[in-house]
Amino acid sequence: MGQVQDGGQDGRRTRLAERALELEAIHELVNEVGAGDGHCLALLGPPGIGKTALASVAAGLARANGVSVGRVAGEPLGRDQPFSAARELLQPLVDQLSSADRATVLSGAANRAGDLLGWGAERSPGQAPADLGAVVHSLYWLIANLAERDPVLLIADDAHLFDGPSLRLLTYLAGRLDGLAVGLLVTCEAPGSGPEGHVLDGLLDDLRVELAELAPLSAPAVASLVRSRLAADADDEFCRACYQAGGGNPFRTVELLVALGDAGVDPSGSSAAALAAIGGWRPGRVALQRL
Repeated sequence: MGQVQDGGQDGRRTRLAERALELEAIHELVNEVGAGDGHCLALLGPPGIGKTALASVAAGLARANGVSVGRVAGEPLGRDQPFSAARELLQPLVDQLSSADRATVLSGAANRAGDLLGWGAERSPGQAPADLGAVVHSLYWLIANLAERDPVLLIADDAHLFDGPSLRLLTYLAGRLDGLAVGLLVTCEAPGSGPEGHVLDGLLDDLRVELAELAPLSAPAVASLVRSRLAADADDEFCRACYQAGGGNPFRTVELLVALGDAGVDPSGSSAAALAAIGGWRPGRVALQRL
């Protein structure tokens, strides 16, 4: 595929503050997938640290470079349904194919995957398969068959909320990406998190998986955020108070700035003292009135 091209706004390396290394890793992931060399990148960090924003950059970058994208976000309600995350991840990629292409990618060892996705004869989508290991193997071959047509980037966002069988598929796939035009981008909280943490650890412990732990934003980065989103003339002391209140968490900081902006808070040193006294990153109505 050659050198990766930025994919519009979602692909710009400068869009996210202090994420140069992570963005470089995402560019390299897409570049390798386009060249037919599979790779898995896992982004770790607490809620609000920017994992989903980076996943969106990866999706836009992949599409801009001719790479098909499958994406799913974990949610607690889906954990009781085996392969619910895997189904949501892969079904759109299969559904968009012509009848002839669909029959090809679901042939041979991928046949059981067709049953799970509702394109087979044995069961309707949503019904739990009896042999989980066989279905994992079949889903792997479905992914390999899809990659024979076009490079594929699979994005598993908030994987710590996935059902166990879907996590087993990701673990199985991560160890078998050599020679496949398949990229796997996983975002999750700390190792061991979620009800299936032991399964997730099996993925993160694989030495073939590249790990990137997202750090909080620095005080200067938060100050830049305050001045770009709230007030260009924001006081240094006020910027420091915003940094302390948000803890360098991008989502929390932006939420705080939105609340402060809606309340018409003056970004001055006196407001900084009040903000420090209140504490917390999302002040309520009473707290904003005090400010």
